[in-house]
Amino acid sequence: MNILLVDDDLDCLEALQGLVKALEHTCVSVEDPRDALEQYSLHSFDLVITDFRMPAMNGNDLARKIRGVNHDAKIILITGYFPFGEAPGESLFNAVLEKPVDIHELKKVLDKM
Repeated sequence: MNILLVDDDLDCLEALQGLVKALEHTCVSVEDPRDALEQYSLHSFDLVITDFRMPAMNGNDLARKIRGVNHDAKIILITGYFPFGEAPGESLFNAVLEKPVDIHELKKVLDKM
């Protein structure tokens, strides 16, 4: 699977990239959701894995924009924090994983995609 990874935290992004590659998938990693939208429009991805809380736009907004381009896009949300009053739009995501992402949980979710 070719996966687009989006997380503004470089350490988390690199860790997630290592997990995805260990599971023998290819990936493109970006720290800015605006760059993710550009990459998504330029390349073919089987799946997007995005963080929820990011400065430029949150995971909900990114998922809405991606679904505007491809209604059937597969999108997984990863997060470690749901601030009060701001929660993920569960209908926007095919799955939600808690940070830190466990490789076995990630594999289960990827196998279902």
